[in-house]
Amino acid sequence: MEKLGEWLARARQSGDVLFLHGDLGCGKTCLARGFVRAYTGQQDLAVTSPTYLLVNTYDEAEGLPTVYHVDLYRLDAVMEQDAAALGLAEAFDRGITLVEWPERFEEKSIPTERLDIKISYDEEDPEIRHVALQPIGERWTKLFPEDVKE
Repeated sequence: MEKLGEWLARARQSGDVLFLHGDLGCGKTCLARGFVRAYTGQQDLAVTSPTYLLVNTYDEAEGLPTVYHVDLYRLDAVMEQDAAALGLAEAFDRGITLVEWPERFEEKSIPTERLDIKISYDEEDPEIRHVALQPIGERWTKLFPEDVKE
């Protein structure tokens, strides 16, 4: 998963939102770790799940937008006012945002431009993961041709 994160970090730009879907332990934080380390150029940077803090920020890459790593696991639902309190409107506009458990968002709080990344376990081998990319919006649809989405 870290390699996929590294690969995605190469295509990033301000305002990008990546939704990380998947069960507990499937690799969402590993993907985020690979992304943040590649983005900042700091391979030893500690990138952990923000489960208890809800949002970790990484602004170590000089001159580049801040990365917001969000984990909504502990929340039942994220209403518009919750998203504002967490600073997500600013993150969605000016930063690069990686969101674990995005299904907790209220429908009207979901950005219309995003990349949905669905990670699942293999039914026969628990060490294998399957990843599906679903581009939402013009930028992501242009970035990912039809043949790379699955």
